[in-house]
Amino acid sequence: MKNEDLKKKIIEIVAPYVSACGDDERIADALIAMAFEREHELERRLAEAEHRAEVAERALEERATYCAMEGFDYFSLTTVAVEARAKELYNGWVQRAEKDLAKEKRNDEH
Repeated sequence: MKNEDLKKKIIEIVAPYVSACGDDERIADALIAMAFEREHELERRLAEAEHRAEVAERALEERATYCAMEGFDYFSLTTVAVEARAKELYNGWVQRAEKDLAKEKRNDEH
């Protein structure tokens, strides 16, 4: 639906309630603007979630590679020192994934 068609439809709906004040067109414009703001916010949140998912996926891939090379899974052990090391490793994998994605994005833009 085009913006003008949407505006006409909204005016049809709100006119009986506000046309005496002459605000129907202004209200239609405000409602359309609110809809676009919400759509933009949803798109931003979706992009953010997709980015976090991609970072997590890459970090977990590094974890799998690391654990395979080491011959065991740090995350299955329970000592405090090993848990601390596991968190340190995972944070490093996340940071590296963030850097790699940012670099890929810059390369795609050029």
